[in-house]
Amino acid sequence: MTQAEIWEISTNYQSLALTAVALYLTTVSSYLVVVYLVGEKLTRYLALLVSGLFVIFGGLFTYAAIGYLTRSLEFITMLGAYTDSAIRMNPMVPAMTAILEIIGIFASLFYMWSVRHSNED
Repeated sequence: MTQAEIWEISTNYQSLALTAVALYLTTVSSYLVVVYLVGEKLTRYLALLVSGLFVIFGGLFTYAAIGYLTRSLEFITMLGAYTDSAIRMNPMVPAMTAILEIIGIFASLFYMWSVRHSNED
């Protein structure tokens, strides 16, 4: 595999990862808007349905982003044979992305819980 092919594959995986992160952010933002606007008016069933779909799609987009970033990292590591550039993807990027996105899912669920239980004070 040539250097140009490795660069192309790596950047394609990075582009796919950024798309997955953008879809994750869209899912989280949509969920938070729904919670803010109608969270306390939702029936228990609808709250569970919306939250379940949120967790499923947030998890899928997180999984996709991590997979694409990990695959890109493999190709970036292969580029070490061609260049000694100090600017590369850090191996911690996939792990940190996973941690941040999972924290975002739990924080959003906690926000739904706090909105739905605000009247119990």
